[in-house]
Amino acid sequence: TLCDRHRVDAECAKALFSFLRYTPKHWPQVDFFSALLEQQLELIDSVDVREFDALFAGDYSVDRFLALVKVWGLHAMDDEAAEQAAREKRTALPAVARLTAVGFGEVADYFMESGQWQVLGKLQPIFALFSNMGLLAPSSVLPASSAMDWSAYPDALQPALLHLQRYHLAPQKVARRILSAHCPQPDALQQEIVVLEQKLVGCLEPAQQQAMAKRLLNLKQRLIATGAIPATQLEKLSGKLRHAAYSNLLESWQRHCWQVIQGHIQERLSLPTIPTAWMQDKRHKHSLAALCKLGERERSLASLLLRANLAGEHQDLRYVPKNQEWLGSMERAGINMQPWLQSSPLWLEIETGEATLALRLQFADDVFDILQMGDHFETCLSHDQFNFFSVVANAADLNKRVVYAYDAAGRVFGRCLLGISAEKRLLSFHSYSHAHYAAFEKALNQFLTMLEQSMGIQRGSTGRIPLLLAGNWYDDGVRTLLPEYAALAPASVFRKQLKHLSPAKILSSFQQAIAPLSITEEGILQLLALDEIQSSSTCLFGIHLQAQQMGLASVVVSDKLVETLLTLGSVPHSHIWSLAKDWIVERLLHGLTDDLRLYSASKMALLLSQSPVMLLGLVRKAVPLMDKSYGIYQSDIHVYHARALLALHRPHKAETAYRMAMQRYQGSGGMGMKPEQVSQEMAERLGIMGY
Repeated sequence: TLCDRHRVDAECAKALFSFLRYTPKHWPQVDFFSALLEQQLELIDSVDVREFDALFAGDYSVDRFLALVKVWGLHAMDDEAAEQAAREKRTALPAVARLTAVGFGEVADYFMESGQWQVLGKLQPIFALFSNMGLLAPSSVLPASSAMDWSAYPDALQPALLHLQRYHLAPQKVARRILSAHCPQPDALQQEIVVLEQKLVGCLEPAQQQAMAKRLLNLKQRLIATGAIPATQLEKLSGKLRHAAYSNLLESWQRHCWQVIQGHIQERLSLPTIPTAWMQDKRHKHSLAALCKLGERERSLASLLLRANLAGEHQDLRYVPKNQEWLGSMERAGINMQPWLQSSPLWLEIETGEATLALRLQFADDVFDILQMGDHFETCLSHDQFNFFSVVANAADLNKRVVYAYDAAGRVFGRCLLGISAEKRLLSFHSYSHAHYAAFEKALNQFLTMLEQSMGIQRGSTGRIPLLLAGNWYDDGVRTLLPEYAALAPASVFRKQLKHLSPAKILSSFQQAIAPLSITEEGILQLLALDEIQSSSTCLFGIHLQAQQMGLASVVVSDKLVETLLTLGSVPHSHIWSLAKDWIVERLLHGLTDDLRLYSASKMALLLSQSPVMLLGLVRKAVPLMDKSYGIYQSDIHVYHARALLALHRPHKAETAYRMAMQRYQGSGGMGMKPEQVSQEMAERLGIMGY
């Protein structure tokens, strides 16, 4: 054991335990660890043991282990320059490990020994593509070779020539090119001399005559030269032959790999052809490989999108029936869909405080721009991430569009997904920018305003975007940018007039202040956020009445009004109830089971005070759904259940509901009322009822 060889202190024991845990069990672990101790080497933390293991090629001797550690610089170093060099070299480690696994260990060793590890590192993208597609890289395929006569060349070159014969498709041609200056072939030289002499006879240009004469002299001197080639030169020539052999073999294998990859992509995505330009573009290749790993429905949609790209047709699949149906419903609602379907650029200049940014914003029309919407910002939609499937929906469903911002040099500056909800509201999702995020949001806000005005659509802060063609989609939450209304600025004329306006005229005055823009749901929500509005119940009720008259009293607006009135605390529930009774149960149900932002204790209290029966109906709907979704308010819902039962004079059932609330507190992760609070309330309220 290790303890027999060394006095093992606590730190060493800890290092041994770590080494035993992360290294493979088939290694002679104690021998390897002892060797590291004796050499005073410490493995770096970032070693990928799976890739390192492939380099042993079955030889698990201590000498092989130490050699690999030192060659690859897998040990901690004090010299910063040496560590930097080793770090760069380690970038080739994954490729070397995979080359060894597919039978190219000899080739990998050659390039490593000659210090050409960059050549190997450049192979990593190929292996990454095979990994993305769930395929194994093909094994080495050697060119068919026949017996060749190399006797005209020196004995010292014979091993290298045999390597060339084994690994190169045209060994004799390459050998002549490399060796002709040092190992002339009389027949070939004589033949070239004859041809050159014939040309010289008919040449009339003095400059060409001079060049030909010089070449002839050189050939004749080589024909009669008999001097021995120095050993150092033979060594260099041998190295060139070996390099040509291994380089050709690697190039041939890479071509074979690309053929395999292209064939797999073409088959998996049912494509008639794959343009050369696609396979020459790094991002395109990764997108195509990632599509191959998706489910059948996503692959079928991707195939339609890519076929449309090949045919030069509209790549948004606007003519597919379900997209057509949705488009028709939007047009029947009076929404102009041409700006949504077109990709007209919006040119803007945005001040950042440091400089003026020239930006071009427009919808992505090329399917690859949409497939790569995650890659540009390394998000979960990237080709190698878990939500990549969602980009297919973003490309195929017509109610979703990706907008990009480009800088003056045409580089991607920012990106955002837009959508149109089932409620026919314009929504935006999380936006991304490489720099000056605030500037991008400002530009995006102007793009949204342009769409509002040209389409005749309003922005929304909530809503559901249906699936049209896609079967699945990742919704990362609506984050619609609110329009910037100058009328709501603290020093604006409207704000100064606001304190003197009649509550019945607030909305109409706001409409005049923001003209030519039309007042929208989002505008009302921003208006309700003003301190002078929030503090006045009279203003709040007046705004609700006007919103009803203007057809803008949506559930979202009414919910905000109700929450604000409840927060005041001075308005009787009976006065607020008429604003909430038509939607409060469905809104709270959605909050309890899906969107926690829609749930509030104040609305639950309103429902309890005004209609305990409706609250019981909410409980019946919510509890089964919350049991399935592990809703975090499982304790609270049973407390409100008990309160509603008490309000209806059912103390026996109320006690059962209280006890259920205490049980569910632990199951809901400790959210909501604590068991001791529930127990105290139960004792007090049941005691009052004499139960």
